[in-house]
Amino acid sequence: MNEQQIKSLILQFGKRALDDYQNENVVTLTAQRADNYRSLLSGYSALLEERLGELEVEKAQRWAEIREKSKSNSDAENLWNATGSGLEYIKLKSLMKAVDKIRAACKDRLDRLQNESFNRY
Repeated sequence: MNEQQIKSLILQFGKRALDDYQNENVVTLTAQRADNYRSLLSGYSALLEERLGELEVEKAQRWAEIREKSKSNSDAENLWNATGSGLEYIKLKSLMKAVDKIRAACKDRLDRLQNESFNRY
């Protein structure tokens, strides 16, 4: 299995984990399922982060060209955000925030279950 196939699988499982988690009853979420979500979403997050880095490099390479067409940095930023890559960057940043919050919720659930198992809750 090559690197691209591995990335494709991680993306596929990460998207499925997000969909599954939305239908999950977090009150009855088991430690195993929470850990599975956390692991899958960690890989997904890493790939999203990699793509965000690629988009930041593209922005840096195109910034001088975009800046020449505008009167200010904020104007140039708006021009960048209107491009396909800029829109993708915005969407990925929002998705990363959602993934991070779900991962944190899974960790909280795992911690709570562990504390309950030792009667520390």
